[in-house]
Amino acid sequence: MKSAPLPWLLPAALLTTGTLLDARPARACGGLFCQPAQPVIQTGEQILFSVDRTAGTVDAIINIRYSGPAEEFAWMLPLQSAPTELQVGPQSAFQTINNLTSPQFNLRFETKGACRDTTRFVSPDDENSLASEAAPPQDAGVQVIARKEVGPYDTVVLAGETPEAVRTWLVDNGFAVTDAMMMQVIPYLQKGDVLLALKLRKDNDAGDIQPVHVTMAGDEVCVPLRLTAIAAVQDMDVTVTVLSSEGRAVPENYFEVELNLARLDWFSRGGNYRELVADAADEGDGNAFTTEFAGSARLFDGQVYPRGGYPRAFLLAAGDFPELVTALSDAALVNKPGVGPILRRHAQGALKTELDAQAANFDRCPVCFSDQPGEIDVDAVIEEVWTRIVKPEERTQQLFDQQTYATRLYTLISPEEMTVDPEFAFRSDLPDVSNVHVATQVSECGFAGDVTREYLRIEDTGDEIELEEIGAVQAALPAARRVRQLNEGVDVVDNRSVIDNLLGNGRGCTCARHAGRPSAGLLLLGLAGFGLIFTRRRR
Repeated sequence: MKSAPLPWLLPAALLTTGTLLDARPARACGGLFCQPAQPVIQTGEQILFSVDRTAGTVDAIINIRYSGPAEEFAWMLPLQSAPTELQVGPQSAFQTINNLTSPQFNLRFETKGACRDTTRFVSPDDENSLASEAAPPQDAGVQVIARKEVGPYDTVVLAGETPEAVRTWLVDNGFAVTDAMMMQVIPYLQKGDVLLALKLRKDNDAGDIQPVHVTMAGDEVCVPLRLTAIAAVQDMDVTVTVLSSEGRAVPENYFEVELNLARLDWFSRGGNYRELVADAADEGDGNAFTTEFAGSARLFDGQVYPRGGYPRAFLLAAGDFPELVTALSDAALVNKPGVGPILRRHAQGALKTELDAQAANFDRCPVCFSDQPGEIDVDAVIEEVWTRIVKPEERTQQLFDQQTYATRLYTLISPEEMTVDPEFAFRSDLPDVSNVHVATQVSECGFAGDVTREYLRIEDTGDEIELEEIGAVQAALPAARRVRQLNEGVDVVDNRSVIDNLLGNGRGCTCARHAGRPSAGLLLLGLAGFGLIFTRRRR
């Protein structure tokens, strides 16, 4: 592991809490907490990095998801130095990333020969810049480096002599932190890191929470998972998307697992995908990512922010609430996360009372209330929409436009495995990775049209599984095709021959490729070999 300072980042999707982030010259890491009366549960993390070595900066956009009282929202991020910029980020960026790069599993059908109409659909179950706006005040043992309102947040960057002094300052200034929270940041404060803390501003609620965009000095990427362990659920999702002009991002101190797609449930279009990734990560000693997408960043051109922008003058011409909602709908803005709370905040009189009374339903579907009469401050709505949604989308689109390559990595990891903070390097000699995968259910028919053989062919690898034995065979297969240390170009474990033996593929073995059902001895032999390779950590 490198001794040089690293850029960190860690967000967390929460049930009653939020995200983490940390940083060195470009390290971002931290924790979102709530009062002890409510459980602190982190169910997932989603982060977007953009690395610009020429400028010597790393941008990190952290997706924050929180459920709970607004007054109990507190987010702390240890940073080696104060961020050069702190802004809100667009939720829509993560929606776009997911739409374009999430894994897709497509099943096709093929017949060979003159088949009668007997094609079956078989399931495995059948078989079984941040500068102070004023001179910051100084408290005993605490230096307030910067304090600023950013979108829905009141933010402060602190340096403290002791965790006790920092916690006292935060509590005195309305940040809902506890001793248990501070325990997690003590190691970082002891190293001299500063602390970025956020809370929701007055008149903002949980519906106003949006991603945070941090710009830091540095040129490396790290996700510090250790701070997450105290609040994480078992098999927590972590998705990291990295933009750069240096090629594919690869785990530097974690393994990379190539999934064995022959074990995927293709008939439910990947319904067991999370389980497959979790098991494959376990086979990588619990510390491993799979690469879900790697390819040109041009895929995102005009996707986060429309090329023509949004029609501000058209929106400002709206005269009342129904006209404004209709105009926002025509501009493809009305369903953006955060628009509902903005509209409620600037509604007037009886309209505001009505919308606040139905806040949850309204925030989910503002256009469903478009026939509700009433007045609203149109200018204030559009100004806030531009500040919190339009401008963040434009800034984020610029990050995609400035880079040439995008990598999406994914893992599931449990608290007991969060002992090492994953770091990422870049390789320009590795192939692209498509997020679209295809399998074909093949039916071979004889002279009378009867099906003589049915099998599933995995197009990525050419592996074939007989449908009549698919459940038993898949249960015996390893989850990882290969476990690799990509930064060093080393295969730690190669299961391809084990998979071939279990499938009867004949690549590198003496079995016939289509010899029918593998014998019990062959299955046992394959399983024994697999047992020698791995000791499963869970399940």
